[in-house]
Amino acid sequence: EGDAGLEGYIPDLMDLLEKKTGMQFQLNVVPDGLYGSKGSNGVWNGMIGQVVSGRAQIAAAPITVSDKRKEVIDFSEPFMEFNMRLVVLKGHEEGIETVADLAARPDIQLGVVHHGITESFFDGKSSTDTDYKKLWDNMKKPENQLSTISDGVQRIRSDKGKFATFMEANTAKWWVSRDGCDLVAIDLGIVEKKQYALAAKKGSSLLATLNPALKELKDEGELERLSKKWWDDNSEC
Repeated sequence: EGDAGLEGYIPDLMDLLEKKTGMQFQLNVVPDGLYGSKGSNGVWNGMIGQVVSGRAQIAAAPITVSDKRKEVIDFSEPFMEFNMRLVVLKGHEEGIETVADLAARPDIQLGVVHHGITESFFDGKSSTDTDYKKLWDNMKKPENQLSTISDGVQRIRSDKGKFATFMEANTAKWWVSRDGCDLVAIDLGIVEKKQYALAAKKGSSLLATLNPALKELKDEGELERLSKKWWDDNSEC
């Protein structure tokens, strides 16, 4: 319990916000380990669920801003922007440079985290684009629905070039920079810029203090410095 022993971009970000605002935050890991999606019973799980229920005042994580989440919580100013990447086993990336290239490779199984933002993106695009429909038909197979990114990475390695998974660019950057340096992240030119932000209860007064502080940290270059610390300087490859 509490934030003892936690390290990474988010704990560092919250430390900077404490110094900027005079607030004090106690970081706790959510029991289910999820960011938050709406279940079939209408109840939100994960960090979003903790905020909606009032068990947490703020959700601090790489939580992607989405319209569906905005229905139940308020987002802060974004602290990071990102695109998507395809992660494959090194040595199997040749000939895959665009969405069309990947759509023409039915021999590669595609994984996606179930109920995640990336899944929602491909589901939406599949109705208007034939290449995206091919990708979506591949990744929506029950055996390709992932519980976590870590599950996808394990399968990339075990399936020896016959499996790949989409993930957010910074997450991809983290995975390809450690643990044997055997993965490659491919930019397929998917122009779908997303944002990470803190989440707070609807109407929370905390954002009136946190938003100006986040803007200042961005203007001062502190957010860029944090990204460099945890992604560029922390690489093992």
